[in-house]
Amino acid sequence: FRAGKAATTTNLKPVKVQSVETGLRGKREDWRYDLSLYYMRKRDDIVTYQYPDNSREVMNAGATLHQGVELGLGNKLTPRTSLDVAASYAIHTYEDWRPNSSTDYSGNEISTAPRLILNTRLGYRMQALNDGHVELEWEKLGDYWVDDANTQKYPGHDLINLRMNYPVSKSLEWYGRLMNLADVRYATSTSLSGSNIVYAPGMPRTLYAGMKLSF
Repeated sequence: FRAGKAATTTNLKPVKVQSVETGLRGKREDWRYDLSLYYMRKRDDIVTYQYPDNSREVMNAGATLHQGVELGLGNKLTPRTSLDVAASYAIHTYEDWRPNSSTDYSGNEISTAPRLILNTRLGYRMQALNDGHVELEWEKLGDYWVDDANTQKYPGHDLINLRMNYPVSKSLEWYGRLMNLADVRYATSTSLSGSNIVYAPGMPRTLYAGMKLSF
């Protein structure tokens, strides 16, 4: 945090966290799985409070709630084909959050916190590439609120990436990756400036290639 003008700005207490988590990990037939659920409350979180004269004070005045589920799945579909999935669904909310006397975000979802995050990878080892690995990846980011007042949303995005490597010999390997295969427009982060959303643009379709030589 940034210290304010008030003399009590640095007289802060530790943030208190109460968290419960449970999970399950195992294997069933050809599937590997890892499942976890969590529930976490934060008290005395640090809030920068603004007074009517525009002076600011950093204080222990916030409370938030975080709850969600995370899942990992993996399967070797064939001797040469594999599938891996990682997913998270979570809701992050303000329970008590008042940055000034006229603003109350309590009950709103925390900004820039998407509920859904998903990553899926399909891999294949090709004999034509000397058992090199080709992998197709799908990244999904769900929509999220851009501001704490929950007035505007970023719609989320879907990205497709392609990776491969070609081991020519024990000492030489070619590799490459094609990111954002569909050349979609997306943002790596967002913020609100007045009433307008400000986007940090992600890279367009981009090709990387290289060679690795071992001695």
